[in-house]
Amino acid sequence: MSRQILMHRLGNGLLVIGEYDAAALSVAAGFFVRTGSRDERRDEAGVSHFLEHMVFKGSADRSALDINREFDEIGAQYNAFTSEEQTVFYGCVLPEFQVRLMELLGNLLQPALCSDEFEMERKVILEEIALYEDRPGFQVSDRLRSVFFGGHPLGNNVLGTVESISAMTVDQMRAYHQRRYRAEGIRLVVTGRFEWERVLEQVEKLTASWIRGDAGRDTTAPEPGTGVWQEESNRFQHVYGGWMAPGFPPMDPRHVAAGLAAMVLGGGRGSRLDWDVLRPGLALSCGSYHVEEDGFGYFGGSFQCTLDRATEVRALIGDHWDRFVREGVTEDELERMKRKAVSALCLQGETPLDRLTQLAGAWEYRGILQPLEDAVDEVERVTPAEVREVLSELDCHGRAEFVLMPEPGARR
Repeated sequence: MSRQILMHRLGNGLLVIGEYDAAALSVAAGFFVRTGSRDERRDEAGVSHFLEHMVFKGSADRSALDINREFDEIGAQYNAFTSEEQTVFYGCVLPEFQVRLMELLGNLLQPALCSDEFEMERKVILEEIALYEDRPGFQVSDRLRSVFFGGHPLGNNVLGTVESISAMTVDQMRAYHQRRYRAEGIRLVVTGRFEWERVLEQVEKLTASWIRGDAGRDTTAPEPGTGVWQEESNRFQHVYGGWMAPGFPPMDPRHVAAGLAAMVLGGGRGSRLDWDVLRPGLALSCGSYHVEEDGFGYFGGSFQCTLDRATEVRALIGDHWDRFVREGVTEDELERMKRKAVSALCLQGETPLDRLTQLAGAWEYRGILQPLEDAVDEVERVTPAEVREVLSELDCHGRAEFVLMPEPGARR
């Protein structure tokens, strides 16, 4: 067996998952913290993402310069990201630097959170918010999530707002870190060529002082909004739009068929929207997807086009969606998208760094340790009948659509 999946829970509750690959030329590791914007209180909006920045600003025994220098010394590819549901810190190195990588990643999760660094980084976060305000696609996505999810925490903005970030205090962040960064709510995933016993021995020492327990999460499903919302802006010349509709959560086995269905509709080259909207030059971008989140799933899509094409493009998308839901997919187009999905899975699975997120996602959202072969089998088993069953459930659901238009005076 070329790969072996391993799992061990430490005494403090931290779960360690590994997939050893004797043929790999590198080792990747990541701490997956089960916390994101959906877990924030109203007065701390954006704190998860802000905290992700702050962990690189120093710990009790390392300065910001030390952290970055040491990662560079071992030739690491490293980074972090924050989403609605998790904050992830990861790195990839040659196997001989396994111990130093684990030391650095473990150190990140116990940041000093100094007041001076906090104030400096606050400015960076505010600049990032301003940057995204100049990106209409992101504006549409944020507004669409807000109207679709209503007051549900899944509609929270990952960056927070100018008001929430400006008012945030370092004590609020310290309290959030203590509340959410608890051992049982964190997973360490290791992939590639590593020494498993050494990983466990080292991590047990690194995390001995971590707070035990799990902050938990409210996974009550939202009541999705439906309708069409439109906004005008004098800052943009094109029309940007997006839509969302209820889908299937990751624990529902139909989520695989739902993902393939979204690919048939608008999943890049060879999809229906590619042939009928993009290739004829009616829009600059147009696509669809299916997203699974903790306790909920949804179909979504977006487009960008010129003002003179907006009516035609929106009508085409609406017509495709209606026929898609009513008629399902053909065997030929499903087979083509299955091959695309399997190719993507296998290409990602070839590198420890990409395999890291596959392995973590299967455990976090479905509670399974899933070999790559099993993930491929799930895709290959999907039939047109299963896709039709998935889409038939959408008949009773409406869509939420948000469109950002140029103001009349700015139109050309």
